Order: sequence, then C-alpha cells, then structure tokens
Amino acid sequence: MGFRNYIRRSTLKFEFMLAVGTTLHCFPSFYRSGFTYFQVLRVARLLKSIPLLEGFLHKIFGPGRKLSSLILFTMCLLLITSSISMQLFCFIKGLEQFETFPRAFMSMFRIAMNDGWTEVMYSAMDEVYEFGVFFLCLTALFFIFFHLLTNSAFIRSI
Repeated sequence: MGFRNYIRRSTLKFEFMLAVGTTLHCFPSFYRSGFTYFQVLRVARLLKSIPLLEGFLHKIFGPGRKLSSLILFTMCLLLITSSISMQLFCFIKGLEQFETFPRAFMSMFRIAMNDGWTEVMYSAMDEVYEFGVFFLCLTALFFIFFHLLTNSAFIRSI
C-alpha cells in the first residue's frame, strides 16, 4: 500500500496519529501531559473495529455532521446569549449569576439544559422587580424565549 497511500485515507490518518501519540505517551516525561488523551481515544478505534457496534452507534447518533453541527450551534448560541445576558444584568447588585462571563455562561447553560432554569429566571426577576413591571416582563420573555429556542433546536435535531 505504501505510506503515501496510507496517509490519504482519513481513518488511517486517525489511527496513525493514535499510534504516534500513544507511543509518545509511553515515555515517562509525557505521562501527565496532553498525550494522555491518545490513550482515551483508543476506544474510538475499538468502536470502529466492531461493525455491529458501529452500526448501533450510527443508528443512535446518526451521522456525525448532524451531531457536531448541533453542538457547534449550541455553543455559539450560549456564547452570544451569555454575553447579552451579562450586559443586561451585570449592573444589578444582588444578582451574582451574571456578574462575570463564566457565571453568565453557566446560568445560560442551565437554562439550555433544563436544569433549574426557572430558578435562574425567578432570581433575575426578583432583582429586576425594583426597576418596574416593564423590565420584569422583558426579563421573563428573554429567559422564556431562550429556553424555547434551545429546546426547539434540540427537538428538531432528533
């Protein structure tokens, strides 16, 4: 087959990188480094070698592009809405969930994953209440629309 033809196929490139990375991981100076991930990725090679398991995973997850595009869409949406929510709520003294970008990101991630999203919304509404009913309604609409948008994106991808 030759090395040049071997490198042209993407699965064989992946296996070659795995072999090189795993070999480098064997040296003591590379034990606790990024080369550890190559040891973990050897499981992907195992999944690829069993055709029945590969077909099963393809039925569950579908093509990889669909899943990867959903993950990329979700990450972009979280980055954008975290920035917006931080700008909207960072000036409120009692609301610690949106003081910094990592906290805002985690709060929006909780809403996207349905993990206590009403707690985030209610705590923001409690702190915004002093600014008037108009801002209270806008806050509720912001969180509800974001929740509906993320859930409809997940449902359509399935």
